[in-house]
Amino acid sequence: MTGRTRTPRPSSSLALVAGLWTACVACPAAASDTPTGGGARRDQRDESTAGEADADPPGADRVETPSDADPEGADAEEAGDADAGPPDGEPSFGATTSPRDPDDEPSFGATAEVARRLPSANGLDPTAAGTRVDLRARTAAGENVVDVLPELPGSQLQSLGGMGAFAGLGLRGGDASQTEVVLDDLPIHDIDDGAFDFSLLPLDAFHAIEVYRGGAPAALNVAPMGGVVRLIPASVLGTRMVLRGNAGSYLTGGGSLEVGLRRGNVEVLALAGARGSRSNYPYLDDGNTRFDYTDDVRRRVRNAEALDTSTFFHVRAQQGEWVLRAVLLTITRDAGVPGPLSAPSLQTERLQTQLRGVLGVSRSWEGRAQPRLSLQGILGGRRNRFEDRLGEIGSGPHDTDDRSRSWRARSTLTLSPADALDTTLVLDAAGYRYDPEDAASRFEEPTSRRETVAGTLELHAHGGRGGRLWSLRPSVRVQGSFGHTEELRLGRIQSHTARSALPTFRVGAAFSPLGALSITASVFRGARLPTQLELFGDRAMVRENPELRPETGMGGDLGLLLQTTGDVLCARLELRGHARRDEDLIRARRTSQSQSVFENVASAWVAGLESSGDLQVGQHLQVTGMLSYLYSRDTLGNALPYRARTTAFLRAQLGTGRLRSGVVGTLYADVRHQGRLYADAANLVAIPARVWLGVGARVTYRGLELALSVRDLRNRAGSDVLGYALPGRRVAVSAVYTKEWE
Repeated sequence: MTGRTRTPRPSSSLALVAGLWTACVACPAAASDTPTGGGARRDQRDESTAGEADADPPGADRVETPSDADPEGADAEEAGDADAGPPDGEPSFGATTSPRDPDDEPSFGATAEVARRLPSANGLDPTAAGTRVDLRARTAAGENVVDVLPELPGSQLQSLGGMGAFAGLGLRGGDASQTEVVLDDLPIHDIDDGAFDFSLLPLDAFHAIEVYRGGAPAALNVAPMGGVVRLIPASVLGTRMVLRGNAGSYLTGGGSLEVGLRRGNVEVLALAGARGSRSNYPYLDDGNTRFDYTDDVRRRVRNAEALDTSTFFHVRAQQGEWVLRAVLLTITRDAGVPGPLSAPSLQTERLQTQLRGVLGVSRSWEGRAQPRLSLQGILGGRRNRFEDRLGEIGSGPHDTDDRSRSWRARSTLTLSPADALDTTLVLDAAGYRYDPEDAASRFEEPTSRRETVAGTLELHAHGGRGGRLWSLRPSVRVQGSFGHTEELRLGRIQSHTARSALPTFRVGAAFSPLGALSITASVFRGARLPTQLELFGDRAMVRENPELRPETGMGGDLGLLLQTTGDVLCARLELRGHARRDEDLIRARRTSQSQSVFENVASAWVAGLESSGDLQVGQHLQVTGMLSYLYSRDTLGNALPYRARTTAFLRAQLGTGRLRSGVVGTLYADVRHQGRLYADAANLVAIPARVWLGVGARVTYRGLELALSVRDLRNRAGSDVLGYALPGRRVAVSAVYTKEWE
């Protein structure tokens, strides 16, 4: 980065369902002819693989099909495992509760054929408030993960601009730092890195996204305050090659190459991609005079060019009763940092590199208690170079080269000691080390590390009689954390430590009186540990406070899920109410020495309603939408900043079905609404409500797909965060070519 001249870089559906396609995954009349955005992603499983995938792992919830001639045996068999996720749940490294169908990755073990399940909108726990978005069947051109997240109920996106800009996600009134992120079922977000940046994620590396609001399933072994985003890694859909390319406004463009291979019991998926943008979109500069319109000028964002590259590998192999899976994900971003529009920076740059590797083995045994064991590990590395030699951002010049390393080891054991009882025990240990370096500083930067151990125990009681199914899932989690930092001060090495023990819990329940209806309820306690920066400061602008307590939240929800599937009609409707009380919120306070110190000073409560739904009529009409209402208050009676009271999304798609020529065409239109929100705790500065419109089309012929999308049709732009403008109207085109082999 040093000593080089930056030049502008040339570049980088209608969702079949914005909520969860699992609710109506099996409309047989439409399944084969529906266009599959992303390269005609039709699963080419062979018969043996399909048979294996049709089975449930030990401990998964199941009810075996009773004989029509034996009505007395029906009740007895329905008393078996009643609780299960949707039949299209993706496999996880250590998941013990994900059922599967022939169209998905084979499960680690097989025990019974499922005929009656608790209705569910996610792949892990029917008692949880989870929603799934299938990324294998998207219609819009040039999409990324940030475009998908606003379709989920209870979500609040916080983006600082166009491509290359930070984008965080808050759930159910939580801050973006209170959202956990897991890859399959292993956390990939280190708390000390702050809020997770979803703009870094390559969309093609994942087959689905599941978002759990409130308490999380025990299998994930996390205790979030806001919720969890679960990324389902892409898996092999047959021996094939996929070429993707896209281009769009503001010199945006990109492409990727995907290769999948299946030979016997070994499957390999490799993907490499790049995308870039100049991001020089226009915005209104008000000259920092909000109420004086005479000096307003239209300008273009400068120093916002970005180039992202990524690679993804996924390997699955089976040897006897053992199954091995490995994932490697690398991400790099080289981008300018435009800063707030009121004080733009023209020379500041950032180079980010992230690497994560996951290895997991699993085995299940027949016989008493049907034990299943999985062992998993993840290694991660992160490098963040930030060059601001002119001091355009912050308090002075910086030339940093910060590095962090993390590791995590996990074991999961599931037992089924009785037909109506399963137990799951998850134990893991993790470590994180942070080594900062600033060439522009006269002092040596302090290093820090954190070690944590955590365990979750869940008892899962379930059963059913007369067609009525129920499930009860109490779980408890305990986490211990040890934080440590060292720095050279006054010629001596000084150490600071912080220890904490954090118990949390969750109780989830579900009852299904009818095959298409499920009533759910849960209560939980979540927490967020303070970061190393909040605990130990940075020796400059932030003072240390090792006595900080974790943020905690106690909440619950009540929900209703209605779903039906058929040859022509598939529908899902989800309604939920929720409330949460947060304590010991960590906030920064300015000190007399012109520094900031983080303290436990605030509490708040949030409550709201969430609804989402999907409708598919044959091959010709698909509608998906969500509507969320949030009411938040702090101790002074003010609304929490950057929490919109209302958010909504609606998308409708019309399709031709497969014509005689083999062509499949689709048209879509969508609308997204975000209500007014406040940019400050005193509710003095408001960001007005906004509505974005989008339209697009896709044509599929054999292995070729062409798509066109127009986003923000009315050019409303606006901002999610005060001082950072979003791009307005923009056009994207994409082409996907798929070649498949038997």
